[in-house]
Amino acid sequence: MNSPSNIFEKKFSHQLKTLKEISRNGDEYLITILDEHFSFDDIVDEYFAGTVDKVQKFDAIIFNKKIIYCIEFKDSTPRRINNREVRGKASEGYASFSKICHDYNLSLKDYRLIFMVVYELPEQQTNRGKVQSRISNTIRFGLQKYKNKFYNDILTLDKVKFEELYYEVYQKEKN
Repeated sequence: MNSPSNIFEKKFSHQLKTLKEISRNGDEYLITILDEHFSFDDIVDEYFAGTVDKVQKFDAIIFNKKIIYCIEFKDSTPRRINNREVRGKASEGYASFSKICHDYNLSLKDYRLIFMVVYELPEQQTNRGKVQSRISNTIRFGLQKYKNKFYNDILTLDKVKFEELYYEVYQKEKN
C-alpha cells in the first residue's frame, strides 16, 4: 500500500522547499530551518488549477512516519492574526488534502494528522510572558472545533517553540 509521503514524493517532489522559504512573507522569513518539506500552497495551486476558485490552504506539510503535520505560518503576533482566515485555512486545507489523498487511493486512518499555527511573538513581551506563552498548550484562533473532527491534534506555537520542537522531533528520528 502506498503511503501519503511516498505518493507526495512521486507526484509533488518539485514542490519541495525549505521551511525557511515556505515561511517567507515578502522579504521576511519567520523560520530559519533549511530542511525541505512540501509547500502545500503550491501543491494545491497546481493540483486544482483551473478547477476551483481560490481556496484557503495551509503552507506546509511535513511527513514524519505515521504523523502528518499541516502547518500555517503567520508572521504576525496572535492579536493581529485573523481567526476566521486561520480557521478557513484549517478546514479548506483539510478538504484539499483529503481530496488529493482520495484521488490517489490513500487512506489516512493509520496516520495522526496535526494542524499547527506558527506565529511571531510580540517584541515587547516580557521574559515571563514569553515563557508562559511558549509552555501553554492553549489552542488559539478558534481552532478547538477542528480537534478530533479534522485533525487529531492542534498546536499553536510561537516560532521559537516551533523550531525547538522541530529539532527535537528530527533529532530523535536521526538517532
